[in-house]
Amino acid sequence: MVRLTGAVLAGGHSSRFGSNKALYTTADDTSLGRQLHGRTFLQHALDTLRPLCDELLISASKANATAYGHEGVRVVVDEVADCGPLGGLASLLSETMTPWLLLLTCDMPFVTTASLQSMLEEIREDVDAISAHQFPLLIRRDTLYILRDCLKQGDYRVRSFLSKIRTRYVDLPEQESMNINQLNSYYTTQDNTKN
Repeated sequence: MVRLTGAVLAGGHSSRFGSNKALYTTADDTSLGRQLHGRTFLQHALDTLRPLCDELLISASKANATAYGHEGVRVVVDEVADCGPLGGLASLLSETMTPWLLLLTCDMPFVTTASLQSMLEEIREDVDAISAHQFPLLIRRDTLYILRDCLKQGDYRVRSFLSKIRTRYVDLPEQESMNINQLNSYYTTQDNTKN
């Protein structure tokens, strides 16, 4: 079995959501409320990764780093600020000690451990990354030098970076691929899961 670090991107500004979405929780009687069981989005993401990973990390902006100290997981501050997920990914890849990193964003509360396990089964010698619509992302640690080149060039687009390495794309169930950038989309998602 491959040695693996799991990480959660929790460093964004959450401007569309309205508050720090990593710390958002609900225990209402919706499918998400039942799934979260009163945990935050961040706690849920960590719990989803935990069965598969040798170590866990949280990626955070400098402004948010202290908010996650109570999770008992090492927080890695973005080495390049304000360049989106790639800044967090660069910091995580430079800190991981395993050959592979499995990355979730904190706002993907429907992703399951089983789906992440299916991504692990796609690891091949000729593959650098396995991506499900960008995230979740399973990526080799040794792609860091290519990622740093993208950041130096000012190219902060995840898709652009993935096009420069050997990326295999996989599909997850539609609901699991969803992220929640606005509180309204959370409630819309809840309505759709009842149908």
